[in-house]
Amino acid sequence: MEIHAQGRIALLIAIGAICAGRAIGAAAAEPVGDRAAAIRAAQTYMKARCSDRTQCRFRSERDGRQWRVWVRLSERNSRGQAVYPSPGKQVVLTFDANGNLIRRLEVE
Repeated sequence: MEIHAQGRIALLIAIGAICAGRAIGAAAAEPVGDRAAAIRAAQTYMKARCSDRTQCRFRSERDGRQWRVWVRLSERNSRGQAVYPSPGKQVVLTFDANGNLIRRLEVE
């Protein structure tokens, strides 16, 4: 059985579409039903900026069907210096009930 170049391309496109669909389904957010779930969603979203070295503080509040999470950022001037809260730097994340990020607002 010989597959021509156009057939191979079509086959690869179909396989890629199936894999992409599974990846999107696997990356679906967990539902946000309480404060702890809202904070977990924010921690997942902010994991690149909030770590053991530069810790963040999280506060969540329900707003109708949505959850708003305030993330207070911290920083350090040099590698050996202690981490301190960054004055005025915070991110406000808004999640829907399904755990999808609706809005991101960075405030200084």
